[in-house]
Amino acid sequence: MHLCGGIVKEQESMIEQTVQTIFDIRTKYSDCSLADFYDETTMLPELRKAH
Repeated sequence: MHLCGGIVKEQESMIEQTVQTIFDIRTKYSDCSLADFYDETTMLPELRKAH
């Protein structure tokens, strides 16, 4: 079944898992700001991989 924008259920599940992984990483390093997380020169390797 296609959801909005043509996303199928399997893709939706994969997106949800990716988002959860990103949230988990950001929670683990809660002392960092979004600027810290997404500075391309200092971005955590595990966060870069999750994206």
